[in-house]
Amino acid sequence: MSASPFEQGMLKEKEELFNRIILISAKVAKVTPPQVNIWDGYCPDSTCDEGAHIHLDTKEGRICISKYRLRSMNFTEVEDTAVHANSPLCESGFPLTRHVWHIDR
Repeated sequence: MSASPFEQGMLKEKEELFNRIILISAKVAKVTPPQVNIWDGYCPDSTCDEGAHIHLDTKEGRICISKYRLRSMNFTEVEDTAVHANSPLCESGFPLTRHVWHIDR
């Protein structure tokens, strides 16, 4: 069953929001933004029950999330998941919080 135009539009908005939050949180942390992979299925390294995860095998990192997970999240959950997934790259060791993101937006 294919997604309706409304569902496709919502997914696109969530993908754009996820990427935008990754860029903003990296800016706040003063780190290079990681690459973002949005999978049609799941990343082979995924546990399938996580919101997203980060690979730290490159200098910048790589964050993976599935379209399935994005579809199931509301916009606040997308924001929180993006900031949480990016927090291991924070140089100070202090994990970024949604509160920090709100200050910068």
